[in-house]
Amino acid sequence: MNEQKKGFFYGLSAYIIWSITPIFYSFLNNISLIEIMIHRIIWTFVLLLILILITSQKQALIKTLKSKTIIKQLSISAILILLQWLNVNWLIEQNRVEDVSLGYFLFPLVSTFIGTFFLKEKQTAYSIIPIILTCLGGTWYVYTTGDFPLLSITIALSFALYGLARKKVPINPLTAIVIEMGLLLPFAIIYFIWLQVNHQSAMTCHDLNTSFLLIGCGVMTAAPLTLFAAATKRLTLSTIGFMLYISSTIQFFISIFYFKETLSSHKLILFIFIWIAIIIYIFGEFRQNSNREANSNPETL
Repeated sequence: MNEQKKGFFYGLSAYIIWSITPIFYSFLNNISLIEIMIHRIIWTFVLLLILILITSQKQALIKTLKSKTIIKQLSISAILILLQWLNVNWLIEQNRVEDVSLGYFLFPLVSTFIGTFFLKEKQTAYSIIPIILTCLGGTWYVYTTGDFPLLSITIALSFALYGLARKKVPINPLTAIVIEMGLLLPFAIIYFIWLQVNHQSAMTCHDLNTSFLLIGCGVMTAAPLTLFAAATKRLTLSTIGFMLYISSTIQFFISIFYFKETLSSHKLILFIFIWIAIIIYIFGEFRQNSNREANSNPETL
């Protein structure tokens, strides 16, 4: 398996896990989303630190911690992922899940824009046409709903910049995520202590199952983040961006068949634009891959 195929596998796995997280978090709907977020930080750090020790990557972690340049870069990516979490959590608390979805719909556009103008990634008709279709669908959706999606744009921008920041860091994904979570850890611990002092911690006020689910937040956070970071090392930001539509489509079916949500005509038309864009983009990717393989393995006459 070449590096590009590995990147596609890692990215697909990350997005599939992200797409089913609403089911997992539905079992914690009686817990504050901010508290869920701090448990994501704490247990992601703990679980990945254990994994680093088990896989004998301690020296790589220690070496990385000595690099001020890398720490500065990871500080930026940690702030970006925290900003995204805060926006998503606040919107969900306000029952504005559609704004969260719109943010993820906008992410590929922002990611492709950054990849084109900052990383000089070349675009083809098979990537430009999907961008146009998505712009048309997104513009129509915003126009018909009447709201300017400031927080949705913030989600898309923070996630795209996070991918860019991580692409620039020359270390393995596991080490990078541990350091990111370590940088966020003091804030999470302070809030966790505040909850304990005020007898509001879910881990002490609820049953054992809730405690296990809160620890599971670390698994549901660490696994896709690690896979996503590995994918960004092997794929263009444009490809990473459009792969998010796979997750969005899975979440669409989950919302209809699992959560029994009502599908509005506005959202249905937006999904139609997105699905057409996905088909065109995937067709273009397969065609480009076929051409590369044909050029790298010419027939011997």
